[in-house]
Amino acid sequence: MSDSNGQTRRGFIQTTAAGALAFGLAPLSRALANEGSKDASRGILHLRLHTRKLALLRAFYVEKLECPILEESKESITFGAGGTKITFTSVDAGDPYYHFAFNIPENKLALSKDWIRPRSAILKRPDGSEEYFFPSWNANSIYFNDPAGNILEFIARHNLKNADSGPFSAKDILYASEIALVVDDVVATASASKAELGLSPFGGAPSADFSAVGDDHRLLIIVKKGRAWNSGHGRVAEVYPTNALLFGERKGRLAPPTHPYEVLQQTR
Repeated sequence: MSDSNGQTRRGFIQTTAAGALAFGLAPLSRALANEGSKDASRGILHLRLHTRKLALLRAFYVEKLECPILEESKESITFGAGGTKITFTSVDAGDPYYHFAFNIPENKLALSKDWIRPRSAILKRPDGSEEYFFPSWNANSIYFNDPAGNILEFIARHNLKNADSGPFSAKDILYASEIALVVDDVVATASASKAELGLSPFGGAPSADFSAVGDDHRLLIIVKKGRAWNSGHGRVAEVYPTNALLFGERKGRLAPPTHPYEVLQQTR
């Protein structure tokens, strides 16, 4: 899958094994399952991620992205990002970072660039431009970092009829629609996602190093451990515990035995 200047989605979503850690994963099934799916989002309902920079993330998500705090303790904080809850839990080991994306109104990418630029630098393409276009997804996006080095994305998916009027504001962060999972075997994980969650390949068949599974509302971005991220953010991707709750057509659970991931899916 490539954009109008030859940039591939596989080329942007690249990962490396350097520094990968083996984590024990405490089951979160009970906690996540109790949350329900009452909001209108068809996307990712809840992400649970790790960080060593909890105070910096608190300031960024509240002051820059204007996300409300839903829950807070000394060890964790939960923000509301449109229809998604994002929980960061403080850890002492490693330096966790992730890639996740937010759907925005499909007509507001240009406005989103003006809104985010004074809040966080937009990550540049190799040619110095800011915007990516993915023809197979019929989508445009931009990327930027939070203070923990998480790679965030605003993505305008033109297959969704969610255009809106007015200037871009925090209300246009609709919900998280992507979370990246770094694995040893992309094809096997994509197959397991289909079997356990009913998530089919999106925008192309899985390759040895990349697969997206799901739909325009929620995608698992499955990438092979051992490759470098692109777009000049200056970091390499590593494996860190990731928990996600999705809305879908049927209930399911994906929990690769060799990786610290748990993805739950529930229906209304």
